[in-house]
Amino acid sequence: MFTPEKMIHIQMVFPKSELSSVAETIIRDGHLHFVDPGEIEPWAKDLPQYLAEEEPEAVRVRRERIENLLHALQIKPQWEGIQPLEDPWEILDEKIKNIESEVEKIRVERENKFKEFSRIEKLKMLLGEIPTLGFPLESKEAYSYLYVETGRVFEKHLDILKEHLRPLLHLLLPLGTVKEKTLVLIVGLKRDKEKIQSALSEVRFEPIEWGKGEYAIPYEEMVQLDEKLFSLRNEIQTLESQLAEMAKRERPFLCSALFRLRKERLSHRIRKYFRKTDHTFFLSGWIPESQETSFVQSIQSITENRCVIQRIPAESMEKVRKGHLQVPVKLKNPWFFKPFEMLTTLYGTPTYRSVDPTPLVGLSFLLMFGIMFGDVGHGLVLALVGALLWLKMKKQSIKDMGKLIFFAGCSSILFGFLFGSIFGYEETLPHLW
Repeated sequence: MFTPEKMIHIQMVFPKSELSSVAETIIRDGHLHFVDPGEIEPWAKDLPQYLAEEEPEAVRVRRERIENLLHALQIKPQWEGIQPLEDPWEILDEKIKNIESEVEKIRVERENKFKEFSRIEKLKMLLGEIPTLGFPLESKEAYSYLYVETGRVFEKHLDILKEHLRPLLHLLLPLGTVKEKTLVLIVGLKRDKEKIQSALSEVRFEPIEWGKGEYAIPYEEMVQLDEKLFSLRNEIQTLESQLAEMAKRERPFLCSALFRLRKERLSHRIRKYFRKTDHTFFLSGWIPESQETSFVQSIQSITENRCVIQRIPAESMEKVRKGHLQVPVKLKNPWFFKPFEMLTTLYGTPTYRSVDPTPLVGLSFLLMFGIMFGDVGHGLVLALVGALLWLKMKKQSIKDMGKLIFFAGCSSILFGFLFGSIFGYEETLPHLW
């Protein structure tokens, strides 16, 4: 308290064969602050840097595939309770491929159903003025947007006609079959008239003229359109339910795979800080004194003691004492003052050898907040909100914000009793000050 945590300068030399394992251990530990060895040791500037890719092509392709799947399944990545994947990528790639295939199949089917639904719905809208008893063909020219045609086509050619008309917005109604010929009604848009006529000519369509008072769209057929829309809507909902179930089932695997890929990408990004010789790598960085022992043990364990590590306290380095070398700062405060560190950093992070004002900031903040907003009722509301954020949220920054609000609420309650104020009323409680 009142001073930042002491930092240790770490210098490491390890065999090239241990590059991946050392990088992964450093990432997993998460406490080492990298610096270029050439900034600390002048002789290290003569060592070549390890020029690693920011992100290897194989990692990038896998990451984009998984991110596309997460987007398609509407999954928001979460890292809480994530299980590491130890299987080789050959096995994981096969599983990713199977998920992609299943998602694409459902997605394409849903898209086709939705297009068909939109087509029928739009056609119904255009036919919205048609009487419920049917559509008199003698007035078909009265509809400025519609092109209507009736006639006969061989029953065996009906599927071919449907296939030709599939890309167009249309309604094709078979009205009955006599002697292998089916009477059909085609309703489409006038802008597609030539395409419809071309499709009809391909199947030897025989147009016919209807007499006055005869109808081409019976009421039953219009009802069938509504039933078709209802059926398509249910089918689309079923497909979306399948995607939701799949998202629930595959979420742990996809999040774990993405987490592993991000670790691999970070492993390559940190290698730009490595300097190399013919057979070794040289690495330099800062680590908090409280984490030094566990970090060194982890590195020596993973390399089987084939790593030479030099530890230098920051205070013993002449460049640090003279202020020529900046040391990263980690604030160190008791749990009560920990939330107030966010207020301190709003004004800037203290330098390594300076005083940490966080305790003074915390006490003065609570005192000023209580004096300005002293009210038992309002303070109780703040304290309850803060307690919920503190106890229920998982993200540490939100939990710290909850603690800050809780402490502010408690200060408001305390001064509320002193002022005798509750929800703005100052006559209900006897004031103590």
